[in-house]
Amino acid sequence: MPGRRSPMDTCWIAGVNNIGTYGRWAFAKFTDIFMVEENFRKEVEQFLTNVATPV
Repeated sequence: MPGRRSPMDTCWIAGVNNIGTYGRWAFAKFTDIFMVEENFRKEVEQFLTNVATPV
């Protein structure tokens, strides 16, 4: 289902980030093998921007 968050994102990643001893984690799913490198770069840039932005 589009827009639905996976258990990996809602449970595992949230739990690891809540512990705080393993750094800050994120999860991304890549489905197009030919776009993995570009999509990964975009995901990392977006993650770093979100982490740097105070909540």
